[in-house]
Amino acid sequence: MSASELKVAYEADDDGTGKIIATVKSGEFSARGQRGLIQTT
Repeated sequence: MSASELKVAYEADDDGTGKIIATVKSGEFSARGQRGLIQTT
């Protein structure tokens, strides 16, 4: 049996923005998604 896994990471850019990256694995299924973030005041 394969273990399920969820990883979430944040990658910052030099201009104060960045992105969140999520990776999920469960059995034969795997997916990766990312979303850019903008810094607001």
